[in-house]
Order: sequence, then C-alpha cells, then structure tokens
Amino acid sequence: ERPSHPELLDWLAVEFADGGWSLKRLHRLLLRSTAWRQSSARRPELDAVDGDNRLLGRMPVRRLEAEAVRDRVLAASGALDPTPFGPPVPVVADDTGEFVVKDGVPRRSLWIEQRRSKPVQLLAAFDAPAMQTNCDRRIASTAPGQALVLMNGDFLLAQARRLAETALVEAAAPPAADDGPGSGAQALAPAVERAWRRAFGRAPDDAERGEATAFLADELAILAARGGDLAAPAERRLRALANLCQQLLASNEFLYVD
Repeated sequence: ERPSHPELLDWLAVEFADGGWSLKRLHRLLLRSTAWRQSSARRPELDAVDGDNRLLGRMPVRRLEAEAVRDRVLAASGALDPTPFGPPVPVVADDTGEFVVKDGVPRRSLWIEQRRSKPVQLLAAFDAPAMQTNCDRRIASTAPGQALVLMNGDFLLAQARRLAETALVEAAAPPAADDGPGSGAQALAPAVERAWRRAFGRAPDDAERGEATAFLADELAILAARGGDLAAPAERRLRALANLCQQLLASNEFLYVD
C-alpha cells in the first residue's frame, strides 16, 4: 500500500539524518506535533472527505496497553508505588489457579516478574504480549474476559474500594448519621466529585452528577435492606461509593485514550 503522506515521510527522513540520527529527537518532534496532539473527536466536515482518517484529520481512539491499565487503576486509587529498580515483584497463583501479583504489591507493572508459564490474569486479559514467540506488534482486542476481570476481579474490586476511601478523605467525609438513602447520596456528592477527578482528570457534568446520585441512592437502599455487616451507615456509604468507583474504573473513558 502506498503511503498517504509521501512528502511528509521524505521530510522526516531528512530531518532524522540532519538531527544526527537521534531517535529521541525524532520521537520528540513527532509527539510535539499538532497531528499527534489532536483529539479523536469526529467532525462531519472531516468525515465527508476523510472517513477512514487516512489523511490524519483526527487521532484514532486507542485502548491503553495492559500495563498502563493496571498502573492507571493504581494511580487513580492513590495506591501506586513509583519506586524504580530493584528485584522484580513475584507472581503467584491464587485460590482459583489464576496468576496474580504477590500480596497485591502496587508497584508499576514494569517491575512485575515476567514468566511465560505465569501470565498475570489482568495483564493477559488486556493483551499483554505472550512471550512464547517474539512480539513485534501489540494487538488490542475486545473480549468478554476483559469485562469479567473488571466486574469480578479481586484487583479491581480492591482498588475501587480504595478509590472510594481516598475520595471520602479528600472530600472531608460526611458524618455517619443515617438520614435515609436519598440524603446519603446527596451527602456523597463531594466524594463523587473527587472520584471523578481522580479517575478522569475532570469534574462530572450535570447529567453525570444526576446519574451518580440516582445510582448511589439505589445502592444505599439495597445495602440498607441487607443489614448484617452493613448496619453501619458509614460502611453502606463506603460500599455504595466503591460500587460507583468500580464503574468509573471499568468505563471506556478510563480505558481508552481519546
């Protein structure tokens, strides 16, 4: 297939040579370009002339790599340990036979032990390279196993709860007095704002606030009906907010770069 921008390739080749054959300089040039920094938002006038985006009218939507998915979850919850270097973090089998990071150590995925016989469940679900053979290019698939890991995986459930705890602390958690599910959901509004900012780097809009409040009201009512270890209002609010945080961490906006 012929290149879409042959003159641009010629110019980049000359620039590469003139820059002393420095890949770092070339990468910096590309990543600072207007084309690379575009949004992926579609516009009718561009779709009319470049529906396949061959002319680079927008940035293609792309999913985060497997390691970046895990690291971003840890960063959003406030658990990420950025300590560099040292021995790799061991991988062990859990009670179900799936391989997980030992003791849930929250270091960056770069430092996780890599063994062909021990693929980490979360990373494997999101297309981490399987090193039985060489890997010259990563794939980005969409498979049911990804949704199941995000819905039921112990890692995501634990980090969603931690995100909820962090959001409550940052928002100055409301008192534990129980004034009913509706008022409890309203009292969690500052924590919802903090969770949204930690997950997406932005505040929720009015429609999202309304949906979050309605979700929390329903969750609080369901949890109150269960009783047991949920008798304490503070625990019900934490559990309801954690369920909301799980939806944030499993959303397309969190998993995809646009």
